[in-house]
Amino acid sequence: MGSMFDDKLAQLIDVLERATGEGRIRWEETDRPSAYMAAVRDQKVVIASKDDDGQEPYELAVYSSSGRLIESFHSDDEGHRGAMGSLHTTARRNSQGVQKVIDNLIEYLEPPPF
Repeated sequence: MGSMFDDKLAQLIDVLERATGEGRIRWEETDRPSAYMAAVRDQKVVIASKDDDGQEPYELAVYSSSGRLIESFHSDDEGHRGAMGSLHTTARRNSQGVQKVIDNLIEYLEPPPF
């Protein structure tokens, strides 16, 4: 059984993903390949592939308003691989505007109705 801290981490990952899907959080690319940052109030959250290849293992880092690292979580240490991988994919798609690109392609390529 997980600790209360593990439960909070799982809740944070879930809330970040849900808020992104609802358009309440906007992720941005960083200067690191395969790392994406979101500002939430005056804190920042970064989801990244630890070895910058876009694959596991993942790292979720939380920064204070002054930019100080408060905590970091690793998918290989915390047992949240699937959830962190899903959040990483969601953040990447959000930062690159994938939904809009796909919508534009469909709109352009869809035959006009008769």
